[in-house]
Amino acid sequence: MSEQFEFNCNGHNSIYTKDYLENNYNERNFKVYFSTPDNGVNCETGLLLLIAGFDANSQSNIYKKMRQNFSDLYNLVTIQCDYFGSEFMQNNLPLNLSKDSINILNNFDLFMNDNIINFDKLKNIREQISLTATASISESPENFNDMSYMQSIDNITAVLNVINILYNNNYNFNTNKIIIMGQSQGAYLSYLCNTMCRGLFTHILDNSAWTYPHYLKSLRTIGSQLTDNTYISATFDYFAKRINLNTDYLQLSNLYKNIDNSCIIISYHGTNDNLALLDDKVNELSNINNVTLNIISDINLKDSIFKNTNHGLGADFIKLFDFFYKKYVTDITHNSLLNFENNTILNGSNLEIDYTNGIPIVIGFNNLF
Repeated sequence: MSEQFEFNCNGHNSIYTKDYLENNYNERNFKVYFSTPDNGVNCETGLLLLIAGFDANSQSNIYKKMRQNFSDLYNLVTIQCDYFGSEFMQNNLPLNLSKDSINILNNFDLFMNDNIINFDKLKNIREQISLTATASISESPENFNDMSYMQSIDNITAVLNVINILYNNNYNFNTNKIIIMGQSQGAYLSYLCNTMCRGLFTHILDNSAWTYPHYLKSLRTIGSQLTDNTYISATFDYFAKRINLNTDYLQLSNLYKNIDNSCIIISYHGTNDNLALLDDKVNELSNINNVTLNIISDINLKDSIFKNTNHGLGADFIKLFDFFYKKYVTDITHNSLLNFENNTILNGSNLEIDYTNGIPIVIGFNNLF
């Protein structure tokens, strides 16, 4: 069985604060998890970075299972981190009921002490009840769901730290197999990581990445059935929507403009994706080198990897990765030379990242609010 490790990683200060370079990598930290194969790391061992999207994280059962199992099955060091603001992307945040919803619950005498809903009593209500609420999100410029630069910096930092651990323990690995697997926002961050640390990543498995961070422009709304007759709709109004993050910079086509992309990108996208429209995805990817876009329609559902053609595809992550790896990665030849750009300037935003110290340091950024 693969060996499991975790450590607290020093993180880059929030680039959305003044003087963020002062005392950098000393004020923030985040958790990194990685697994190594039971047979040890060798020259054929690859690296896999897993990036969760909304309502998933490093402690989700599926991700813990993938970190543990993929390491042995595919001879990979699997890596995942709790990246910048990811705690605000979960569905289980406290909710503030709207005034109308409070009145509805009061009319049915459904509150107990401390304004706690009496769910036992709610289950017996026969009338259809619709409630609305807003998520209580305690974000600040120091830590928020930026859906872009800082989240990518943390994921890159996690990979580079694990690489340093391997080197410090005299392990060699296959630098031609440094893979990112992401879903939705996690898949979008895969593309962004690839442009922010050029030459490091060799493969991306994209499940339903949107072409820009959708909730930088709009509210996030999720619904849940509380009882057979009670439905609640909750909105998330993210801090990032209210700051000067120019989404034009963050469009995939702009991120990759004038970049000779060498990373092999395999994308899967559904015909009925309502968060990331297929036509937009086709257009955004059309001018990026080394991209294979697999359009998933109803005819593709028979293979059991995908359950629907909506956002996320109802994908079986384990079967999807197995198919992807065996088709696109298995026969990649060994290379021990790690070679990525020491300095990167991101198109449009003038965000400049320096890697000469082995970790990303943002030395220029004009997108402050």
